[in-house]
Amino acid sequence: MSKDLRSVLRSELQRLERELGRVPTRAAMVGKGGHDPAQFIDEYGSWEAALEDAGFSAERLEAERYHGITDEAFRLQIDELFDGDSEDQFRAELLLELRRLAVNLEKSPSVSELSSYGQYSRSPYRDRWDSWSDAIRAAGLEPNTGGQGNAVGRSELKDEIRRLADELDRQPTQRDLRERGRFSRTPYYREFGTWAKACKAALDEP
Repeated sequence: MSKDLRSVLRSELQRLERELGRVPTRAAMVGKGGHDPAQFIDEYGSWEAALEDAGFSAERLEAERYHGITDEAFRLQIDELFDGDSEDQFRAELLLELRRLAVNLEKSPSVSELSSYGQYSRSPYRDRWDSWSDAIRAAGLEPNTGGQGNAVGRSELKDEIRRLADELDRQPTQRDLRERGRFSRTPYYREFGTWAKACKAALDEP
């Protein structure tokens, strides 16, 4: 335990709380802070313990979790879902979580960012939407496609297949793309015709 390090980390949490007007989350530290959230967890054992040391309660963190979502159309959509059955209400929670992460990260979250900083795993999103991009759009956000909407170039598409192959140590499947990839399968079919041809182009070409 380092008193100097704890003092630095504590001060950063307090600074960020003043800037945001709410208790910082791990995603907010990534988006707006000056330290990796892993430093806090390594030092304190958990994010909540770091917050407590900085004078912030876990109860306040939970109460303020969805502050900063100001899109009125989205709020109306969420209100309608909360008026529905239990499945609709859970969908509302899932979409709210995506918007919370987007506010904190200052961009649409990726699957890996959901895994690192979110309240839910990828699984409930996969069960309810055809692709990660569809879930992002359902939350009123733009998928991360290099700033070009769906106009993703062949080189970017092939680079993403190579990235997945390196991460998985094997040729990625369409399920891998859906669960871990930056893009939906649509641009791959548009550019290459089939997923197999896309993988061949990405992995077999020099």
